[in-house]
Amino acid sequence: RANVVVILILINQLEKDMAKTDNIPLAIDAWDSGKFGRDEAFVATAEVADENALDEALGLKLISIRLPVKLIDNLKFVAGYHRVGYQPLIRDNLSRFVLSEMKLILKALEEEEEKRKKVVTQCESEPPAPQRQAKAA
Repeated sequence: RANVVVILILINQLEKDMAKTDNIPLAIDAWDSGKFGRDEAFVATAEVADENALDEALGLKLISIRLPVKLIDNLKFVAGYHRVGYQPLIRDNLSRFVLSEMKLILKALEEEEEKRKKVVTQCESEPPAPQRQAKAA
């Protein structure tokens, strides 16, 4: 039962996190059009401390993963079609996958719990089997 509660909490948090990103407007057009500016005087490389602060604020952690080159190319193609970066696309896909799997796991745990309850109920309702008496030698 504790597993079910933990999974429900995780599903709830994942759904909240995904809802937050749904409300972020795409800024690609604004950057491409120059609306956000193109003056090189305002361009700088972010300091490591700033990058770390941003990651912490967004709840992100840098990881390293090896993926097939063809997969990366395909992800970039799909991301370009949807006008998003391929890394945010990967994060979104992983979030959707984990949410879906959590729901499947929750369903499986609930089914197992129902089966267990039926077995317990059945065992409690059946009369005890007669015990064999040991033969006196």
